[in-house]
This record gives sequence, C-alpha cells and structure tokens, in this order.
Amino acid sequence: GINDEGLKEVVEGVDVKTWLTGKVNNVVDESVLTEAVAQIPIFNRIRELDKRDMMAVYECLECNQ
Repeated sequence: GINDEGLKEVVEGVDVKTWLTGKVNNVVDESVLTEAVAQIPIFNRIRELDKRDMMAVYECLECNQ
C-alpha cells in the first residue's frame, strides 16, 4: 500500500492521490478533452473500459492528432 507521505508525493506536477483516485480532467488540459473522456478514472486500465469509454478515448485521440 501507499502511506500518507506517498500520497502527497508529486509525479509530473500531479499528486499521487490524484493519479490514483482522480478523473482524466484532473490531469489533462480541458481544451483537448471531450465530455465523455473527462470523467473516466485515471487509474482505469484500458482493458477495464467499456465500449462507450473506449470509443470516447479513441475519438478524443483522433481529434487531437
């Protein structure tokens, strides 16, 4: 597990607690997000996404190439 000190550490400008419990919109600039992608938990693995979320990620990536 991660202790309280570890949760306060900062990785790439974002605290560890946000990486573990936050949503995509907590770490990615809102100008490159779609509404559907913004609410996906950061810590989700790609294989854990349902089809709707996977398509939202794909569309977001396509729009930002």
